[in-house]
Amino acid sequence: MKLLSPIPIGGYASKNRVMFGPHLTNLGRDRAPSEDWLAYFEARIVGGAGIVVTEEASVHQSDWPTERWLLAERCPWGWKRLADMAKTHGTLMIASIGHAGGEGSSAYSQRAMLAPSPVPEVDQREMPKELEEFEIELLLESFSRAAASAVDAGMNGVEINLSTRSLIRQFLSPLSNQRSDELGSDRSLFLRKIVAAVRSAIGSELFAVRLTLDEFAPWGGLEPEALCTIAKSIASSVDLFTVTSGSLYTKARQRPDFHTREAFNDHLATLLNSHLERSTPVFLQGSVTSAAIAEVLLTDQICDGVEMTRAQIADPNMVNNLTTTRSPTPCVLCNQFCMVGDSRNLRVSCLVNPDAGYERSEPEKRRASLPMRRVYAPVKVIGAGPAGMELALKLAEAGRTVEIIDSCEAPGGLLTALAAHGVGGIMLRLRDFYLSNLASSKVRIELGYRLGITELEVMLKDSVVVEATGATGSMIPETLRNSAFVRQVSTQELVMQRKIPAERSVVIDDRIGNHEAAWAAELAAQFSESTHLVTPDPSPLSRLNTGDLMDAVSRLRNNGVITHTLSKVRSNKLPSAVTIESLFSDAKLELHDPLLITVGIRNSATISPDLVHPKLFRIGDCLAPRNMHYAILEARRLADRLLSTGAD
Repeated sequence: MKLLSPIPIGGYASKNRVMFGPHLTNLGRDRAPSEDWLAYFEARIVGGAGIVVTEEASVHQSDWPTERWLLAERCPWGWKRLADMAKTHGTLMIASIGHAGGEGSSAYSQRAMLAPSPVPEVDQREMPKELEEFEIELLLESFSRAAASAVDAGMNGVEINLSTRSLIRQFLSPLSNQRSDELGSDRSLFLRKIVAAVRSAIGSELFAVRLTLDEFAPWGGLEPEALCTIAKSIASSVDLFTVTSGSLYTKARQRPDFHTREAFNDHLATLLNSHLERSTPVFLQGSVTSAAIAEVLLTDQICDGVEMTRAQIADPNMVNNLTTTRSPTPCVLCNQFCMVGDSRNLRVSCLVNPDAGYERSEPEKRRASLPMRRVYAPVKVIGAGPAGMELALKLAEAGRTVEIIDSCEAPGGLLTALAAHGVGGIMLRLRDFYLSNLASSKVRIELGYRLGITELEVMLKDSVVVEATGATGSMIPETLRNSAFVRQVSTQELVMQRKIPAERSVVIDDRIGNHEAAWAAELAAQFSESTHLVTPDPSPLSRLNTGDLMDAVSRLRNNGVITHTLSKVRSNKLPSAVTIESLFSDAKLELHDPLLITVGIRNSATISPDLVHPKLFRIGDCLAPRNMHYAILEARRLADRLLSTGAD
């Protein structure tokens, strides 16, 4: 497998061609690494990554884009800890350094943002200050000092960022560099000065460059040919290029969700390789989460290595698992927990791997909560959805006897249903991962069998029983509880239907504003003449991260979805009608006989909610509505508990 073959990079050799790339984690504290931050990167080092590039650190205090963004002068002790561990595992460690420039924020530093020119940032419209000559010299010194401190700490090299949130890229682009001095007439001059300063500071150590090759701003931004020419001009000083795309105008291109195909930057890597004549290794970044796709990219000589960051968030042991019979836990490119660059300051995690970001604290929590009595009874899991299959797999891999029972004709629960309706089809990866490993672990799955209270009580005589039966139905919103309106379903009921009938109009009552609402609207648009998304928020889907938000709203508009912001759904005098009302005006819209879809409001499904038994446990939606992340987390916690105690 070429993906696992070594590759020379500068004066070093990477043991394989898999990179764990830089990304915001929100695990640092006081702009410095923390023990949680170290544990997060250490897990990927132990998991087999050939190259690990740490989270970007600002080279100067003037740059503070988000609250927990690292500052390079506070990182050497953390870099040293990682470098020492990496040596024992043969992993190359690279420190990412940079400056966000006009794509940062003044909220935390209480200083003016610095940029090539006073061009406002497109999201917040904050106006930066144009860099003066003395400030430019200060930044050159800061890059040099940060790079030197990284290699002094034992890192194999440094990476500078010319992608999104990059002052250097802003100097390159005509959209953000409108200076009248030599740095404006020769826009690559600042880059060349940075490259010279960093190379001088690190000597012969590894020097990597993360470079966007398309700003996707044809009205005036840099395009691939021009950027490849710039890359070639510095190639003699660079040991590794990582190809990305996007700019301050197209942040969604950096790490898009599953709507964008894997390896979407492949044509840019091919173009750069042709300009460099393969003189410098080129790694591809671009939603590559499948080892099979990565192998094709390498075999076809599209690139020399592949960044697989989200794949290793989902499974830190991904690389090591490629050499075993256990398939890696797949990334489903949902962006629900790994994209954390918004005002909530959530720590990085993963929908399918809730231990991500909690490598140090979550195992400690589980150990602290475990009873001390160990038992070994067989386990019957009722429900073949994500929570049920996760629990069964953890128990079976530990040697326990497990059986799964499900009332559906096909396993997977919501994973299978989403794929069947063309929304989130990549979720089948997760279902197939479970089925493959469950089969390897000899777990029996009985389908099409609906249990009642009597069967449940019989099972409890000689088995531990875990209900992971999910949710059903939908709770009536407060604004409709006194009405006779009955044509209402939850998003879960909607996707679980084998055949969805055509509707004249659909109203989506969205109280959450996340991916579930986006999926419901996209699915409804396929079978409805008119689709209305109603939210009390000032913008639709407001809890998506910035990159996904722009793309999701564009898809809604392209599908003809009508959005009603700062609004609510109310009952109507007519039993077959609902009214969409503005929260702050008299504006109303009456719709007759629509299908009402409630987002995130559903009832728990359990065989016997009143039954209490020491060998009966419940996880996931059958306890209370929750998303897949927390359902899988509950499954893991219960597995640890049963492996320590079980039931007699």
